Amino acid sequence: DGEGDLEAYCVTSDRMADVTMARFTSQAPALEFARRWGKLRVFAEEINDTGRRVYLVSSLEGFWKAYQGGRKRHWYEVITEDGECRLYMDVEFKIKDTEDVQRAWQRGNRLVDDIVMALQELLPRRHEGLVA
Repeated sequence: DGEGDLEAYCVTSDRMADVTMARFTSQAPALEFARRWGKLRVFAEEINDTGRRVYLVSSLEGFWKAYQGGRKRHWYEVITEDGECRLYMDVEFKIKDTEDVQRAWQRGNRLVDDIVMALQELLPRRHEGLVA
């Protein structure tokens, strides 16, 4: 059974419908967990150079709060065959030959923050109700 793959989960009450996040080490149990409890999405993060991933099951709102508070930005949503999808952006930038890697990482984070703020200002005006 896929439940053995579940590393940890948090509930706010005794009902599983209140699950805020669940973490899995493989995709199939994560997708089944999300399907079973509904209104939950599966997000993945590569955790090493071999392509190994961890899977986080959460509501979109719960994931967004965790994402904004975290330092890791290399997550993506696992889109199921019958699921809705959203626009995601993969932002890349050139690192200057003389630039320190740590400074480049900080500069990249500032650029992403600027893009997110600009989109949050622009999209609600153009597409009312479409921005989470």
